[in-house]
This record gives sequence, structure tokens and C-alpha cells, in this order.
Amino acid sequence: MKHRKFNNQNNSNGKTSESNSRIKSKEVFKTIEDKLEMLAERLDSPETEKEIKEFLSFQAKFYNYSFNNQFVLFLQAGQRNMTLEQVASFDFWKKQKNDKGESVNVKRGSKGLKVFVPVEYTLYEQDEKGSYILDDKAKKIPKLDENGNEIKKLGFKLGNVFDVSQTTAKSIGAYKELEYRNRTAEISDNVYSDLKRRIEETFKINVSEEIMSDSACGGYCEYSGKNIVINSSHERTTAMKISTLFHELGHSIMHTDLVINGEMKENSLHRGMREGQAEAFSYVLSSFFGIENKSELYIKTWGSDKDSLKECISTVSNAVRKAFKNLSPNDINISIENKQKAA
Repeated sequence: MKHRKFNNQNNSNGKTSESNSRIKSKEVFKTIEDKLEMLAERLDSPETEKEIKEFLSFQAKFYNYSFNNQFVLFLQAGQRNMTLEQVASFDFWKKQKNDKGESVNVKRGSKGLKVFVPVEYTLYEQDEKGSYILDDKAKKIPKLDENGNEIKKLGFKLGNVFDVSQTTAKSIGAYKELEYRNRTAEISDNVYSDLKRRIEETFKINVSEEIMSDSACGGYCEYSGKNIVINSSHERTTAMKISTLFHELGHSIMHTDLVINGEMKENSLHRGMREGQAEAFSYVLSSFFGIENKSELYIKTWGSDKDSLKECISTVSNAVRKAFKNLSPNDINISIENKQKAA
């Protein structure tokens, strides 16, 4: 199956015309659909799981982006053989300065990475033939709601962003690399304790520990309640406990609330699907802290078509975004370092 490649031509200021953006947006959406269809067709392949894991690791860096933007950036990074770290608009980079007041520049010849940008637009009155109805000044008449306010909708167009590697930010010292990513050092108990506290406070979940006879069992989440239990056996490392904590939090965010709200029966979702989603969720958050999960994602249960696969991955993506928003894990190392300095 052939896949569309992105047209990366853009103006020097990283902007595109609205008419071209509309056409290209459809092409980019089609590229995403084609890729998902290809993955769904070969779920049995080890290469598919490898590719999905690579995308999950990618999500750890771009957790605050929508699923579509995560996926479209991931595809472009693969096509260009780029390792993306932080992307931002041309205008954003232009405003950044180092301690000496030197401005950051986007490197000459850099091609923007396409992302979907939300655009608000107004609905206008139309006649039976679809032509706009004009007022006595030949201007289009906006549609109004019951309160007399103009009716507006949200659409999307393509915009351009540039990775930090495409700028002079690092070379002039205007960019601080994030130390909590891809760390090789053993993760500390302080990080684990801080994560437990944040989960309890923000998600109102009770996190406890108990020594389990089966050291292979990491823990469990009670679907009908707000309880997570972690295996505290001496054979389990801090990194393993954190991965389990994230796995059970994934269950809580994606599955427990549905059970409590009556939207899903505990056994209505295939066990492999539940475990696969929870492990994918854990894979993203663990990657954020430099922890590599090696467990199975059960991707064979993720759907036999592109729509089912997209729904499954999107569910994980939305849960990850919710977790990052509430836990602010990027602040954890900073808070621990500050505590150590104070001591």
C-alpha cells in the first residue's frame, strides 16, 4: 500500500494560505487514515507492535497535543528521519532570547512540520440554493442563536511548527533541555512517593501497598471503587512499581469511571483490550521518566479496522493528556531537587 508524503513547502515565515490549508488538511487526514488502516491490517506483525510502541514513546514528549497532531507529527518525524524534542510556531521561536538578549532564529531552509490549528468561523444565512443572503450593504448575514448571538463553529486548518533542532535556540543557550526524559540513572523512591501522593490528591484514589506471594503480579485496581494496590515485594524495583502504578491509574481513568457511571459493565470490554490500553497508558508515562516497559500490549485485540484501532489509541491518548494535566509530572523532579537543597 502506498502512503502519501507530506508536502513540506512553505513560505519563509512558516505560513500557508487558507485555501491551500483546506486542501492539504484533507490530504493529511487521509494520510493518517491510510496509516491506521495499514496497521490494522497487520496487527499480528511484530513490526506493528514495535511501531505502536514508538508512537507511545513519542506521546510522552507531546502529551499536550491532540491525537491527530501527535500522529501527524510522528509520521513526519519518521519520513524525515528526525527526532523531535519540542515544536513551536515560527513566531514563538522568534520571541525567545538567551540571557544576553540574543534572539532565536529558525535556521534558513528549514521546512515546517504540519499540524492542525483550530480556527473559529461564523455561520451565515443561506438561501435554498446555498447562496449567501446579503443585507442592504451587500454583506453576509450571520446566523443567530436564540439569544441573538452569532453562531460560531470550530474548524481546523494546517499550520507550521518547527522543532528546536531547526532553530538556533540550543547553540545560543536559549533552550534548557529537559533532564527528566530518557534518564539512564535508577529512578528514586522520592519520585514514586511523589507520584502516589499526586494520584491520591488529584484523582481521589487510595493507593496502598501489600506484599503479594506472586512477585510477577504488579498490583491491581478495584473497578468498583477508587483503590489501587501495588505489590511491595522486595523483588520489585521502584521502576517496576511506578510502571504498575501507571498501569492501574490507566485502568482507573479509562475503565473504572465507566463502570461506576454505569456506562460499561466490568466484563463488557475484552480483557485483552483493557489490559492493552492500560499497559499502553503506562508505556507512555513510564517513557516520560525513562522507564522502558517490556510487557505485552495485546494489540491483536485493538480492532480489525482503522476506526476501531483509532478509537483504541485515541482513548489512551486522551487518558494520557488527562493524567499529565492533573499530575504535572514534569514538576516532580524539580520539587524533589528543591526539597533536597533545602535539607
